[in-house]
Amino acid sequence: MEQSFFSRCIGMWPQYGYSWEPNLREAAGEPMVIGEDVGIAPVPAPNEGDTRYTTYGGRGLMILRTEPAREELAWQFIQFLMEDENNLVFLQELGYLPTITSLKDDEYFQDPARLPFVEALENGVLPEQIGAADAVANTILGVYQQVAVEEAVEPEAAVEQAAEQARGELQQ
Repeated sequence: MEQSFFSRCIGMWPQYGYSWEPNLREAAGEPMVIGEDVGIAPVPAPNEGDTRYTTYGGRGLMILRTEPAREELAWQFIQFLMEDENNLVFLQELGYLPTITSLKDDEYFQDPARLPFVEALENGVLPEQIGAADAVANTILGVYQQVAVEEAVEPEAAVEQAAEQARGELQQ
């Protein structure tokens, strides 16, 4: 089966991907348009009226231990990137969502195509970034697909399976 959502052969993408705007521009045939070709589904909640939480992924900026002068330059660069004006340019170029709350009201993020994604962040939770984060997330998404899309596994069994596999990834 075709694995690329942007080939227009897959009807649902069960995760939010980073840099979605550049990927949409490179979709098969012609660029995908949010609101026409692509939409955002509400995050499921156990009961009607419950808060709908989502994860807000990404990679933290890191300063590697080297020599004090290089570490200081790295710190200055991170501070530069996190200034509102510079961060906005960075986010626009890469198609990322705002990580600085002062930017969420910027007109760029108020665009109707981006606004549903920004609004979903109101209950976004930043996951702890660890080496196995991607492997754990992929494990959970794989089980999610088996339950929600393929209906091949009962939800309770899927939770147990995902938890066991995730613990295995964390132990490596």
